[in-house]
Amino acid sequence: MFYIGSNVMYHPLEAQRAVADGHQICVHTWSHHYMTAFSNEGAFGELYYTLQAIKLVTGVTPTCWRPPYGDVDNRIRYIATQLGLETVLWKYDSNDWKVGTDGITAQDVQQNYDNLIANASGGVFDTVGAIMLTHELNNYTMQVAMDNYPALAAAFDHLVPIAVAQNKTQPYVETNYTFQDFASYIANHSNATVVSDGSASASAGASAVSGGGGGAQSTGAAGASGSNGGVGVLRVPAALALGLVGLGVLCAA
Repeated sequence: MFYIGSNVMYHPLEAQRAVADGHQICVHTWSHHYMTAFSNEGAFGELYYTLQAIKLVTGVTPTCWRPPYGDVDNRIRYIATQLGLETVLWKYDSNDWKVGTDGITAQDVQQNYDNLIANASGGVFDTVGAIMLTHELNNYTMQVAMDNYPALAAAFDHLVPIAVAQNKTQPYVETNYTFQDFASYIANHSNATVVSDGSASASAGASAVSGGGGGAQSTGAAGASGSNGGVGVLRVPAALALGLVGLGVLCAA
């Protein structure tokens, strides 16, 4: 889940719940503006103060971030890197956040989900993973993610946090908070199913969402793996925090 710093200050309990529920938390800037339009100092502030807000509210310091609108260049990447932040981007966009604007309809969003699921079933992700951008902006964006979760879980063999997909056991600067590595995670978790309160639950009692999606927005990402053990992730956030953006990753074998 990718947090907007100003929203963390307005919705601290939701931010805390996401960490408590085991979601991976990353940075999504302070004000959600185009990052390449900022001076060096401005870009630094967008990331630094979001890091500080997340640390203050949740007790953890993220090591990844997502640029609003995917707007990033080498200058901004360098600033982020100096703050210990890995840049995370996506390839597939649900466009859930655009419904009602630019001619985008709910049917368009569903088609984007359907296309991703069809690609997974058709073997497109047999050797690579994928990330789909989704949001937890309102009831609609959350509901459409939950509605599509069962089909995504069926299409992909493994649904895991982005850090797990990368085999990163330390998702934060703090060393007292760790994730399992990929092999351990999939040995102890099954693909999660969505329950009525909007959270994701697995047979082992844990949820994996993006965050990403990610993961990391309610975000969902999907990826498939072949015999080489490739990874994929999908995350459906348990907490609804308006404006927080998450990214998720899905993987199928």
